[in-house]
Amino acid sequence: MTTTHSFKILPKNFQAVLGGSETFKIRKKDWNFKVDDGLVLREWIGKEYTCYAISKRISYIVPYEQKPVFCEGD
Repeated sequence: MTTTHSFKILPKNFQAVLGGSETFKIRKKDWNFKVDDGLVLREWIGKEYTCYAISKRISYIVPYEQKPVFCEGD
């Protein structure tokens, strides 16, 4: 069974997804994503959604757990 997840997305990222230059996202495992789940990406400006949205399907999940980032000087 697949699930559809809905997300806010900023205009510059929305345009990158729409134009095909952003085809994946690395994020921590804070959602229970599965291959074939749907994504609805809704453009968000300020405190509200615009009328634009795009639907995508998860085709691959990298079997890698994102690690905390360590910066020099911190």
